[in-house]
Parts: sequence; structure tokens; C-alpha cells
Amino acid sequence: MKKSMRLIAVLCMASTLVASLSGCGSSTSSSSSSNSAKSGSYVVDTKHPITIEIYGGDGTTIKPTSDNVILKKIKDELGITFKFDILSGDAKQKVAVMIAGDDLPDMVMNDLDNKFISSKKVIPLEDKMKKYAPDVYKHFTDGNCWGKMEDPNDKHIYYMVPNGVTSTEATGSYYSGPAFWIQKDILKDAGYPKVTTIEQYFDLIKNYAKAHPTIEGKPTIGFELLASQDKGFILENAPSQLSGHPNDGGVNVDKGVASLYCNTDDTKTYFKMLNDMYSQGIVDRESVTHNADQYNQKIASGRVLGMYDQHWDFQTAENTLLAAKKYGQTYAPLALTYNGITPRYKDSPNPNLGNGLAITTKCKEPERVLVAFNLLMSDKWQKILNWGLEGVNYSIDPASKQPVWTEEQRVNDSNNTYKAKNRLDILYGFSPKTEGKYSDGNAVSLGDNTIQYQKGLQEYDRTFLKAYNAVSYFDMMGKAPANEIYYPCWNITIPGDSDANVSAQAIENTRFKWLPRLVVAKSPADFDSTWKSFTQEIKDDNPKAYLDEVNKGIQYRINNWSVKK
Repeated sequence: MKKSMRLIAVLCMASTLVASLSGCGSSTSSSSSSNSAKSGSYVVDTKHPITIEIYGGDGTTIKPTSDNVILKKIKDELGITFKFDILSGDAKQKVAVMIAGDDLPDMVMNDLDNKFISSKKVIPLEDKMKKYAPDVYKHFTDGNCWGKMEDPNDKHIYYMVPNGVTSTEATGSYYSGPAFWIQKDILKDAGYPKVTTIEQYFDLIKNYAKAHPTIEGKPTIGFELLASQDKGFILENAPSQLSGHPNDGGVNVDKGVASLYCNTDDTKTYFKMLNDMYSQGIVDRESVTHNADQYNQKIASGRVLGMYDQHWDFQTAENTLLAAKKYGQTYAPLALTYNGITPRYKDSPNPNLGNGLAITTKCKEPERVLVAFNLLMSDKWQKILNWGLEGVNYSIDPASKQPVWTEEQRVNDSNNTYKAKNRLDILYGFSPKTEGKYSDGNAVSLGDNTIQYQKGLQEYDRTFLKAYNAVSYFDMMGKAPANEIYYPCWNITIPGDSDANVSAQAIENTRFKWLPRLVVAKSPADFDSTWKSFTQEIKDDNPKAYLDEVNKGIQYRINNWSVKK
């Protein structure tokens, strides 16, 4: 999971408003050069420069050197001077002091507690952004994010989301999300079959376990589970995805209406299958009693054939196998469903709401600040901020027209000392940015483009992916459909003092109590009796109170987040 970062940004403007020679009131126009922008009477270029000082970051922030080459290029070609003063000390305390003393810079990074918004120290951006930053505005509307940025209390937009906004196909090479994972050697030994159903999956695992009862002298584990309340998704979420639903947490949403799935026939079918596999010795006998550390240790041993999990959750364990060059014992993701159902595992990106640059009430030139950021939304400047300089930080492969690294450039891309002088991660990281694909079709993440990605693969993985006609393991999971406007529902806020929250906690406790018992039931009759007790307790947990609150949140998002162009 990505670490949340808090940034307090300061923008101090040295330039004054400059009248455009060809201005037309409030109309928006563009210069013939990508190095100049004007909107009405507000101009930013080398003849009308602007200085933007950014204060903030944290201990992980790479501070640009005074001779940073990207900073110099932006100043020389765009007339924008950026200065950075990296935050030291406690961010919350700094925010409180700034607000209490009304000692505000021109621009701040909205804090996750919304202190700048609640204290009315930042200005609404929606009207100014449309007029003075039309490319930024288009980025948010095309990415279906505009309404999501609105403050629910007054419907104003106070900050510009930096991440998770895309209007193109989702791209990637590394798949971090949920799947039924299977050791690659199992698929290789079976002739690289197409696997789409849970029945096929367990047949493959059973056959391989029968042929390989031990791995490196220890018993083979066919399928692994973890019954941990703080990682409930490992045990609980699979039935939803087998029925063709995305990861909405504890609910399925159909036609905008949420319902529980833990007590449905789809869930009963899945846990009956787990119980059968447990009885046959395929599911680990310790799977409902071991802890997360033991779960990951077993995966790292190379003797776990498969599991349902999210890749980020077991990546550290898999890294042990990679370091030992046990490539066939690492895992491929499968988007399994019940027979005939279209899978929905892979997500399109979701905006990182709550974070983003905001303009304070002390800013004297908010219009020119927005004009400056609008300049940086062009593909040219997005690539410079993201990839660096062509010929220095990367090159273009002549045949494919894709960006590629030399080995030295690849190493430099992870070298913070090098990047302090030659890259500008701090600005790129906290500004609105293109995601997905650029207009030339190349993936925004340089390493996700086919040529570069394939360069970094082991021969085992090249052969494996070729057999599945896939470019990457991300590609194996199919295309990500556009997210519904209300997705994901797991982050709908449930008031802490409400009946809905009492119900949600009760349902979670009931699942944790009974689902492991279903896995280890001693007989079909015991399974049926356990299922009956489980579903009755779910009924007693007042699920209507919880679902009413979730559905209220869904309707709010539909009515308020949908983009009205």
C-alpha cells in the first residue's frame, strides 16, 4: 500500500498581472507555442515570468539541487521559477500555526484533515480553473473526477487531485490487485491451459499436488487461507469476485443498489468447495489458525500452490522466491468466475481524494498560478516531469517509438542523489498529471511500455507470457472497465455513532466467527448446520441499517459526483 504523504506548499508570486496584447475579456486562448499561455489578461511566459515557492514535503521528499536541470529548463522555456523549502518537523503543528497566525502562503497542499478548508483559508477553484486552466479542468472532467473533488458541505472545489485521474485505458505491468494466484510451474506443466473457473483451478492444484506431494522435502500445500480480521478480504471477498463483481468490500452493487453477499448462495458454494478441499487435504490444515507471519512464511517457502489474495499483500513473501531464482514457484494471477460470468477483478485508477494543491486567501495572483499549472499539462512537459530529458534520462526505440532506458538510465531512475539534480519528482508528484496513456499511445509509466518491460523479464517469464499471448501479468487480468461513479463502496463513510456502524461491526464479527468454521466443517451435515447458524446471526445483526447507509452514500455519489459537462 502506498504511504500517504502530507505536503504543505507555498507559492510566493513576484510578478504582477500583465495585460495580454490580444486579450478578449474572459475568453480562453492558447499561444502557438507550448511555452506560453494566456487567458484573457493573464499571461505566463519568459517575458511575463512567475516565481512559485513550494514549502512542504517530508523526510522522504527528494529536494532539488540549486542547479537542477529540469528547474532550469522550465524557467528558460516557460518563465516559471519554482523554489522548494522542504518541511521539517511536525506537519500538523505547522498547519495549525499557519492558520492561527493567518500566516499563509499563496498555495498549500490540502491536509487530510481538511483544516485549511474548514478554517476558510483556501479559495474555491471551480470557476477559475475552467477559465484559467482549461487543460487541467478537462483532465478532471474527462477523468470523471470533477464532482468527486467537491466539498460535500458547500459544493466548492478547493484542491486539485494529484493522482488516480485517467480518461484512457488503465495501463500497467505489475498487477497489485486481487486474484486467484497459482504457481507458474503448475500452468507450465499442464501445457499453459486457459483457466477461467474455480473448478478448473482446483483440479489443476489437486493434480499437481498429487504428482508433487512434497516440495524441497516438506509437504506441499495446495491452497492457503488466512482467517485474520484485519485482512478479512483474503477469506471473505472471493465469492463476490467469482460472481463477477468488483471489490466493493462487504457488499455487491447491482444497478446502483448494494446488498450483502456473505449470506448468498454464491458464498455458500465457494465455502462448500473450500470445505471439500479441506477434507481432501488440499486446503492447509492450519489455514484458519495460523497468523499473517506464518501465512507469508509458507508462501515464501515455495510450497504453497495457490491462494486468493491481493498481490501487494504477499509480494514480500514472493520476493524471497524471486531472490532465490525460483521463478516457477512465483505466482500468476487468474480472474476466475463461476461458469459463464464475466470477470471484474482489475480496476481503473481511483482519484486520491483529500490530497492536492489549493490556493489560499492570501494569494494575490491565483489566476496566473492556474495559468502556470495549465502549461505543465501538455504532453511535452508531462513527459519531462515524468521521464526526464530525452537522450539523457531515456531514449526512443526507433522501431516501436516507445521510451526505453539503458541500464545506466534505469539505475539512475532509482538513485535519489542523481534525481535531486536531474529530475523534479516533488513537483510531478503533487501536481495534476496525465495518467494511463499519453496522446501518442505510450504508457505514462515508462517501465510499463512493452519494450522496456520485456527487457527486464527473466527468460522463464518471457516464455510464460508468450504462451498466454500476454505482454505482462497485468495484461493477463484483461482490460479494466470504467469504474462506476460510486466505486469503491468500501470507502463510503459510516458515521461512528450510528446504528449503521453498530450493524457493520456486528456483521464483520459474525463473518470472522463463522466463515472459518465453514471451512473446517466435519461433514456435509455439519456444514449445513454451520451455514444455517451463520446466516441467522447475520439476520440478527440488523443488516438493513448498514445497507441503508451504504445505499445513501451510493446515491449521494451518483447525484453529486457525476460529471455534468
